[in-house]
Amino acid sequence: MLRNRATFGTRFGFYMAAIGSAFGLGTLWRFPYVTGVNGGGAFVLLFVFFSAAIALPVLISELMLGKITRQNILGALSWKPWVTGRRWRWIGRLGVAASFVVLSYYTVVSGWVIHFVVQGIMGRFTDANTNPELVIDKLLTRGGLQILLASVHLIAATSIVARGVQNGIEKSAKIFMPILFVIMIFLLVHSLFLPGAYEALRFLFYPDFSKLTTTAVIQALGHALFTLSLGFGAMIAYGSYLKPEIHLPSEALVVASIDTLLSLCAGMLIFPIVFTAHVDSTTGPALLFKTLPVLFGQLPLGYWVAIAFFVCLYFAALSSSVALFEGLVAYLMDERKMKRASAAYSIATITFLLALVSAFSSSLFKNIKVGERGLLEVIDQGIINWTIPVVTLGIIIFMGVKVPDDMKKEEFVDAKSLITVKLYPTWLATVKYLVPFLLVGLLLLQLGIAIANDL
Repeated sequence: MLRNRATFGTRFGFYMAAIGSAFGLGTLWRFPYVTGVNGGGAFVLLFVFFSAAIALPVLISELMLGKITRQNILGALSWKPWVTGRRWRWIGRLGVAASFVVLSYYTVVSGWVIHFVVQGIMGRFTDANTNPELVIDKLLTRGGLQILLASVHLIAATSIVARGVQNGIEKSAKIFMPILFVIMIFLLVHSLFLPGAYEALRFLFYPDFSKLTTTAVIQALGHALFTLSLGFGAMIAYGSYLKPEIHLPSEALVVASIDTLLSLCAGMLIFPIVFTAHVDSTTGPALLFKTLPVLFGQLPLGYWVAIAFFVCLYFAALSSSVALFEGLVAYLMDERKMKRASAAYSIATITFLLALVSAFSSSLFKNIKVGERGLLEVIDQGIINWTIPVVTLGIIIFMGVKVPDDMKKEEFVDAKSLITVKLYPTWLATVKYLVPFLLVGLLLLQLGIAIANDL
């Protein structure tokens, strides 16, 4: 018998919370920079393929796992009707560890956004004498300031999560995500009329496979999973808050489709600025912060648009953090029997300590590098390219061998929709065979690359 559990009040609230978990940083911050680093069009094509072939089936699986069990990631992977013993829980523990690490550097990057909100209010981005590259470069050398900004962000995230699902997470997402969508559309239209727009669109959508490396293939898969917050337990937690009558495949399709579309829009927003302002497309994690201020400086109402955009970007970044935060809070509430507020404060404390590493990665720890990559980029790619695929593989195997097929069919098939009846065998085969095969293949490929580089 399932215990009482908080639920999302509306479908719209779930959509905004789920999309917000990816849109703020996974889409606007990370997608353009990994696309730039990996050569553009061919990487984008692979990302779209992996989003449909792997990320969507996994999203359905994670939401389903949460909805059936009403548990966090560890509780779902050791649910007694299916599992005897605790051997599957290592997958959940790895997902929890990954959530802490990603939340810690999300917290630091969200602090960057707060800094840019302040700079926008001061009019720095409409001042012809301001170089946006110097603004972010100077911030990266000031670890103490980054920690201060990260602390402000942690206080905001903690206050939202501590208030609960409907009053905190859902309410904030329903207010700020639509505003960000409107602002993004406005900026996208203007960006597409910049001189570098044609070159940018060709870079994004013309697949030059000569630029595609095996590392790019691995990163395309990792980002497809990352942008939907898969492999962390966040979507399992969100699934546990869905009402029984919610039809999972429909909800997952909406979330995945909008997220993929928004990722492409983010590329079309950022790269015309990149090519117009002659910013290096391989800049890395700071790419967003070196490009958008250039656009704001050219707009008639650039001062107000800059403030509005970075304020809304901050709330989208907050949604990303809240999703990871909530997965961890659900873990402490379910497994450690902690009250929500106590769990939220505990998560915030641990995250703050971990955030010190990312905050000082460009100053105190600036000499710690792997090849040409700094510490923040190494942490990011280690989680995205290794940990998330491993956790996702464990979850998907668990879904295939432990969750009864009749329960999966009951959640997947809508009696009023003939197409779900026809699609169920395809989804089941994808979950049991295709997704594990692709994940294992890409992990082995990545392992081979790592060994070859060592040699």
